[in-house]
Parts: sequence; C-alpha cells; structure tokens
Amino acid sequence: MKLNEIEEYEFKAEAFRIMTGHMAPGKDVGMMGGGAPYEERVAAWTQWEASHGATANAFVKALRVIDGDRYA
Repeated sequence: MKLNEIEEYEFKAEAFRIMTGHMAPGKDVGMMGGGAPYEERVAAWTQWEASHGATANAFVKALRVIDGDRYA
C-alpha cells in the first residue's frame, strides 16, 4: 500500500487535532458544531505548521523507513 498525499494529510491533521483541539482546515467539524470558525482553524494550522510541520513530515517519512512495503 502506498501512502498517498491524503493519508499523509490525515496523519498531520490528527496530530494537529490532538495538539490544538482544532479540526484541520479541510476536515469537517461535527454536525453539532462547536468547532472554531474556518478562518481561526486556518490561522492555527499555519502557526502549527510553522512550529511542528517539519516534525510531522519527518514522522511520515519515518513510517516509510519502518514499513517500506506498506508506506513506500
């Protein structure tokens, strides 16, 4: 199984959610709402990417090394 761009984004989006409590831009907020407005999530994502994006990208690359057949 090849890890595609959508799957890479899912890894990063989940890390973002865990660390910030926000849904990543492009992810649906639950039907009951309660999430931050889109603009606020984009600003938080931009800041998070600047601070943690390199680490998240390194993790995705490490998955490929650990299990190359699955994440090649």
